[in-house]
Formats: sequence, C-alpha cells, structure tokens
Amino acid sequence: MRKILIFLVIFAAGLAAPLAISGDQPEASKAGENSSEQKWYLETPLAIRKAVVVPTSVDKAWEAWTTTEGVTTFFAPQAKVELAVFGNYEMYFDPSQPKGQQGSEGCKILSFIAGEMLSFTWNAPLSMPEVRQARTWVVIHFYPQEGNQTRITLTHVGWKMGDEWQKALQYFNKAWEVVLGRLQYRFQKGPIDWKKPFTPGSSE
Repeated sequence: MRKILIFLVIFAAGLAAPLAISGDQPEASKAGENSSEQKWYLETPLAIRKAVVVPTSVDKAWEAWTTTEGVTTFFAPQAKVELAVFGNYEMYFDPSQPKGQQGSEGCKILSFIAGEMLSFTWNAPLSMPEVRQARTWVVIHFYPQEGNQTRITLTHVGWKMGDEWQKALQYFNKAWEVVLGRLQYRFQKGPIDWKKPFTPGSSE
C-alpha cells in the first residue's frame, strides 16, 4: 500500500494546486509592499495546462520526474533532484554557463504524493529577470491508463500581470509542449540525446 505523504505547509502546492485548478483566488497576502517574503497566493487566474499519455507504467513515469537519473532522460542534460519537501528540483539546461545561470537553480519541491502528484517551484530564463526571481510553481499529476500507459497532466500557475509576465506565459506555453513531447519520445524510442535533442514536430 502506497504511503501517502501529506505536508501541512501553507504555501505548498497541496494547498495552492487545488486553488489553481478551480480558479479560486484567496485573499491577498497582508505582507507589506516592501516585504521580501515570498507570496504564494494566486494574483491572477491564469494557468498553463498541458497533458500527455506516455506508454509506460505510473511507477516508471513517476521515477522519470522524481529522480536525477529520470529527468536527465527527457527534461535537461544535467539535474539535481531530491525527493523531499524543499528538496532541490534543479534542471541544468546549459551546464556550460556559470552557476546560477544554468537553468532552474534554486527551485524546490513543494509537495508530493508518491505515484500521484508532484509540485515544485519554477523560474524563468535569464532574459526575464522579474519572473525568474519571483518564481511560479508547477503541479504534475499521474493517472494510470489501460494498456500500461500513464496520463500526465501539468499545471503551471503563480502568474502575475505585466509585459514580462505575459512574455513568460507565452514562452512556457510552448516550452512545456517540448518537455512533454520529449517525455513521450523517451518512453517510445529512448532517452534524449542531448548532443542532438529531439524537438516535437520534427521529422525524426
């Protein structure tokens, strides 16, 4: 019997994700305008929602998202994943760059239910410094399907208003399609060759 891990952290996605999916907005934080405290309430109802079916079991799909060895087969060429609340969830998309500029450094796992749900903080490319510093968060759900398949849904929330935020929203709307397409490819044909990475929609 699976052990269900429930973490009562008010800003963990165990609380935030249901609000994101329903579109409800809690009251604004009372933190002062000059406070550096991270705000986890939903400032807008915006959300990126994606889904994909992969030809593998839930256990293997879960492993792909929650281990360093797993994410490097489809998400990024190098990574650091620690499956624990506030454990690292860092994807190094360009390991040749200086530390802090390689990818999702500083992102953390917020909550998880083994084999069912994973949530983590997320940043943005260096070209979008406001969004990169503020952080958003991502919630992944895993659903077993007939024929040894798994349906995976991705919800990306925590968006604010502004030109840079709109740019980031559009960027990730496309970027997550690439990530999920590579995940599907990984279970159909094998791990991504990062020297010549597969791009969904290509002739390969």
